[in-house]
Amino acid sequence: MENTIQIEYLRYPNFLTKVYKQLDDKVIVDRSANGLQPLYKLENTNKRDTFIPFDGLTTSGSISRGVTIGNNQNSVLNSELDLQISGKLSDKVSLRASIQDANIPLQESGYSQRLDEFDQVFIELFSDDWNIRAGDIDLVNTKSYFANFSKRVQGLFVKANLSDRTSVFASGALVRGQYAKSTFTGQEGNQGPYKLRGNNGELYVLVISGSERVYVNGILKKRGENNDYIIDYNAGEITFTSLFPITSEMRIVIEYQYSDRSYTRFVTYGGANYTTKNWSLGGYLYSENDVKNQPLQQNLSAEQAQILVNAGDNSNLMSAPSAYIDSYSENKILYKKTKNNFRAVSKRAQLFQ
Repeated sequence: MENTIQIEYLRYPNFLTKVYKQLDDKVIVDRSANGLQPLYKLENTNKRDTFIPFDGLTTSGSISRGVTIGNNQNSVLNSELDLQISGKLSDKVSLRASIQDANIPLQESGYSQRLDEFDQVFIELFSDDWNIRAGDIDLVNTKSYFANFSKRVQGLFVKANLSDRTSVFASGALVRGQYAKSTFTGQEGNQGPYKLRGNNGELYVLVISGSERVYVNGILKKRGENNDYIIDYNAGEITFTSLFPITSEMRIVIEYQYSDRSYTRFVTYGGANYTTKNWSLGGYLYSENDVKNQPLQQNLSAEQAQILVNAGDNSNLMSAPSAYIDSYSENKILYKKTKNNFRAVSKRAQLFQ
């Protein structure tokens, strides 16, 4: 007689009995094995250079062509270029540039708070520790109580951070305009336009866009239709908006630069700063001089220049003949040089009487 035992049980699910490991035991090498040699990995040491010059640069702009025809002139082809470039030359060096070329110089009107000059031309290379900008630059010093100024010039600006606390900069450029200042009292209820004048009282001056500083009762005002004033740079006129009513008790002071192409001026500006948590130390150098060997709108000969040297401060002696002999042409306005002996003849007639 056979005895049979029947056992019944309940098994746990597989996800509870399964062994979970971060690493597989098969890839573990036992160091205690005899004759185990060091493991090596072969790699190709010739790394490929994946750097692509000017990769990541973005460009935008426009090119336009136009034809000008008049009833008293020949047809003229006008060309205009407006190009903006920005991006990275490498992991550490970035490029930013604005290039414009047009036959007619243009300036944007000052109706908005932010001005992007259409005729602005500059190229800038910069990184975390230095930057170099060439072209149209702004020289500004607002950190120091002395020599506080803001000037728009054309030249080169270099800045470098020697450490976290020390920085140096230097620039050399040609001055775009001449500094001028207008001071007047506002008229009751007259929002403008108020005319800006030159240093010699010139009415029609071309104001450098973005160079103005408007103070009313010693408070600096903002440009823009939604702010305090707007300005027409080509006409040299400023108008205050309806948001800022003008009264007769307001003293208005406007500092600006206007285009004056009678001579060339060169400006040099540099300095250094050292800053700590509790105090800072800085030094600045500013120099602006005339370029005597580069006069504008005039070509003086050696004889004419010598006459000015001999004249000194006497304006009565600052005159020189400028006539020269030219060939006849119907399209030129020419003058004929003749001798007038009327005085000599009249004297002789008196003697005979």
